[in-house]
Amino acid sequence: MALSKPPMSLEPEELDFRGHFGSSALRIAKVEHRGITVGQLQSLQQFFFRFADEESGILQGWWDRSPYRTSFSINKDTLNLYQLVDWVIAPSTLPYKCSFVELVAAREQPSNWFISHWWGEAVVDFISCVVNHARVRKLKITTAYWVCAYANNQHELGADLGSDPMQSSFFKALALSSGVLLILDDDATPFTRVWCCFEEYVTVMGIGVRDTPLLLDIATTKEAQPFLLTDGLTQEEAKVEADRQTNGFGISGWSIKSEREETFPLEVLKRGLTVNVAAAQASQELDKRRILNTMAKRPPEELDEAPIPHHQSYRGVNERLAGIFAMAGFRAAVQLEKDIWKDDSDLPLLRAIRSDHQMKELFLVLAGLAMFVDESLQTLMSHVSKNVTLLHLNISGCTGITSVDGLGQALAQITGLTSVHLDF
Repeated sequence: MALSKPPMSLEPEELDFRGHFGSSALRIAKVEHRGITVGQLQSLQQFFFRFADEESGILQGWWDRSPYRTSFSINKDTLNLYQLVDWVIAPSTLPYKCSFVELVAAREQPSNWFISHWWGEAVVDFISCVVNHARVRKLKITTAYWVCAYANNQHELGADLGSDPMQSSFFKALALSSGVLLILDDDATPFTRVWCCFEEYVTVMGIGVRDTPLLLDIATTKEAQPFLLTDGLTQEEAKVEADRQTNGFGISGWSIKSEREETFPLEVLKRGLTVNVAAAQASQELDKRRILNTMAKRPPEELDEAPIPHHQSYRGVNERLAGIFAMAGFRAAVQLEKDIWKDDSDLPLLRAIRSDHQMKELFLVLAGLAMFVDESLQTLMSHVSKNVTLLHLNISGCTGITSVDGLGQALAQITGLTSVHLDF
């Protein structure tokens, strides 16, 4: 389909990339060493903001060249990665046939954090989530985030992706990273994209040889404000908790974390309860075959075969993600008096917790919630998986709880428990 160029518009190759990004590229052989820093992302944002009309935010001269466009104009606040690749990443790197990171980096930048996301989200929201993540985690300015669009050579994608997902640039970067930052839009679209599902599979199922499990942090934005759920405590929260454990008194680091995260949008968390990796889509159908067959642990020579429709590995990923999101949203849902107790409710958090047979650690801080009562505690404990080994439950200040007499019996039913920490 031919593209009709709007009047007074530009073409990507007309933009002055050299004046902003430089006129040379650094060759970085290992794709997993092509992470991008917060500073480099902010510089990229400054570049396209230069073209924005002060009042409307429309990028002057830029136009959506996709045949699927709904509008010619592109706004700085809604510019997505598909458009950014078309207007900046691909044309700026074309003279060197390299990745964007190789254009802007002065040295190798091995991946510290891997970002799983959807290309259709607004780039400004994506950058806002990354900046907030680095701030909350207190990361160094040299911390490198691996992002496929910036790390992969857009001019030779086949070389970086390969035919086996376990040999792809994605897996190599995951293997090098300490954690994954999952960035979700309002519809949690990454859960419907098969490459994102592969990334979550590697993360939550502990795939690969690692000394420590990958952390999974979850971010989103609402009305331009970033929100973050961290896997465990931040550095500052861990110090507060360690001081409390040493001194025997003081505020809990887990309480600080719970308060920090309680405003995370519940509507986004809800999407995590219904992930179905087998139904995820891919731009290339062959990618979906290979990824699902990889999850089903089929040998390399069978990766191109029709995928198994139902497999326990698919279900395991679905259940683990649902359990993670249920734990993250539990306090806020109780506080808002949502119906989380019934399997057929609109927000069935208990069902998700019960069904997550991969869950080993359960951390719930419900301190000060008067609406969490005796029946709530009994129902919660009856839904904890027997595979849980570490339970941390803070119900201090829950005035609706009048007795914990049955708690010991309930704990005895969790046969895998090796460590229990209770505050009441």
